[in-house]
Amino acid sequence: LLTNLVDEYVLASVNVINNFTKKELSFFKNKKVNGIILPMCAQDLIDFNVVRTANKLNIPVYFFKHNGPIEIFRYNDPFVLFLEQNKFLNRLQFIHSDFEKQSMENISTLNLEVVRHLGINYKDETNKQKNKKILYAVGSPSRYTLKDLRGITFDNEKLTFLNALIDYSIETDSIMSIKAHPRGYEELSNMLIEMKRGIKDPSKITLIHHKKIEELFNRYDLIVSDTLFSSVVSNALYTNKNILVFCPRKECIAHKNYDLLCKRVTLVHDLSELKRIINNLEVKGLRHENDPEFIDSILGTLTYSEAIDKILKTMISK
Repeated sequence: LLTNLVDEYVLASVNVINNFTKKELSFFKNKKVNGIILPMCAQDLIDFNVVRTANKLNIPVYFFKHNGPIEIFRYNDPFVLFLEQNKFLNRLQFIHSDFEKQSMENISTLNLEVVRHLGINYKDETNKQKNKKILYAVGSPSRYTLKDLRGITFDNEKLTFLNALIDYSIETDSIMSIKAHPRGYEELSNMLIEMKRGIKDPSKITLIHHKKIEELFNRYDLIVSDTLFSSVVSNALYTNKNILVFCPRKECIAHKNYDLLCKRVTLVHDLSELKRIINNLEVKGLRHENDPEFIDSILGTLTYSEAIDKILKTMISK
């Protein structure tokens, strides 16, 4: 069945591509297209051929990145050569840090501009409640992320982690909010509702349904995720909040960058260490202290508005 599906996909793609170039050339000329923006690089054959056609007509092409700077820390990503490190398409690539730029400077088809990630425009707000507040972002069901088995937290592991975190919250009289990932939202929400029914004192455990979790960051003391390579973690990097991530397989992180990541993200590889790790954060009053090396290497100093201004000026100048 899988072989037949792949064969059908390839044949359908070939038919589209055979007729693609002429149609796109005509469209670009008739509409007087003067620029193409791809928010997540060229993700498929259609994107690839759109850019190739634009290159033939000397139409400027701009690539942005999905998922933010956390991807810098992924070990041996097999897909990066087809996305932001693609060597066949001429374009201007917006990236997130000078650290990332070092690995891309030798690609001749690239013009690079370093800006910051635009997934969040964070405004500081301190939690004034007596109880500490924990925000837990539950990742999507693991079947959606099978492309990288090393980087996955499987569903049974998420459940075990969630139970441990709930136990800790009840034991320490903390307020905990749980937000399900939009992908697989209904099944995750139903699961969380059932879990909450089994808790003796569920009053401090809340299921939230806000559309954009980043807008809630400033209300909490600790941001928790079970998915390291996620937009939630990337966006949280730009806050002044502590970030706790359950990452069962340490080998998914590039070894040479592991210590740098730990300057900003508190990693839990073994659930038996969870309580000790959170208690260590509490000793500091759950206050995050910015690390200069992490800011210089990964986040940079551009504000959200400055990054947008730089992007617009770059595009206008082309």
